[in-house]
Amino acid sequence: MKNSKRYISLVLGLFGLLLIKQVSSSEVPIAGSEVRTIYSQKVGQLYQLQINLPMGFDKTLSYPVIYLLDSQWDFPLISATYGQMYFDGFVPAAVIVGITWGGEGDDPNVKRVRDFSPSKMALNIESGGAANFLAFIKDELIPFVEQEYSTNEQRVLMGSSMGGLFTLYALFNEPQLFTGYIPTASASGWDNDVVYSYAKTNDVKLRSQLAKQPINLYSAVGELDHLKTDFANMQAFFAQQQYSGLHLKTEILTNLGHAGIKAPGNAWGLQFAFQKADLVLQVTELQRWLGKYKSTTSDEIVSVSLQQGRLSLDRTSGLIANFHNASSNLFYQQGQLYQLRFSQEKSLPVNLTIERFGMVEEFKQTSH
Repeated sequence: MKNSKRYISLVLGLFGLLLIKQVSSSEVPIAGSEVRTIYSQKVGQLYQLQINLPMGFDKTLSYPVIYLLDSQWDFPLISATYGQMYFDGFVPAAVIVGITWGGEGDDPNVKRVRDFSPSKMALNIESGGAANFLAFIKDELIPFVEQEYSTNEQRVLMGSSMGGLFTLYALFNEPQLFTGYIPTASASGWDNDVVYSYAKTNDVKLRSQLAKQPINLYSAVGELDHLKTDFANMQAFFAQQQYSGLHLKTEILTNLGHAGIKAPGNAWGLQFAFQKADLVLQVTELQRWLGKYKSTTSDEIVSVSLQQGRLSLDRTSGLIANFHNASSNLFYQQGQLYQLRFSQEKSLPVNLTIERFGMVEEFKQTSH
């Protein structure tokens, strides 16, 4: 009997070890993500795309796209950062496209220098391929993403270190490709600040694009980063150029080094890239939305009122006050995903759409 107990204990112990081994060696997937591959004729390179689709992805809708460099390292971080910013209402539902190298035996440390650097340097044999990589993004990657997913013209490019260098290079050469740029801990001093020569060469093109479509640029560096001098030179360059239409924010974040900047820098970068307007609207513009609204799917009745010059929403769960004005018919809360969108066709009752995290509710006006 004792031997039987020992045998059962041994088997259970081995089963437990096997179970632990099996669990510990399995991958933890990121919800809503998928992996695709694309071969670039421009570069002669197979790339792997790590794609995160927004919650409730709907092909009948269109989404902004966040293009992430060095996805082999930063895809989990940016997916989590984006999720936090989306939950708090700072960014819209968006598609994340992470870019990394998919060829057999590809070393990201080598390939990133080739693809992200704008000029060839003797100490780096594989360097100077930024023009080809940018052509890949423009002519191959973006059309592929637009064909496969429901996207709109709002695009953001983000990269760190050498990826930050390339992000600036893309801005100076193809400013129409993205509406937001987030270079962090940028290695912008590469080859004696050569990246700024492209800004000067394309000065007319860049300023013309900024006149048509403003661009948001956020850049941060850690106060302990050895690239702080490069960052200061970048700040001086933009201060000297004074680009009209370029919304620029730069920050030095305390007690952070080269890698640690990624989490806070990209969080605040996404906030800045997708920042919403806070318009000053006349009372008469707001009064048209006041009144009671009944849910189209339940018996709930909500009331929209005006308090201290801003819209408020009173519902069974309580009063939500101080909505900010993104436009004449779109209103939002700060620090949480809670939006009111009003619409009306001719003399028909006003429609109210309430969007919260993971939920969209429809209401119709019953009284003004």
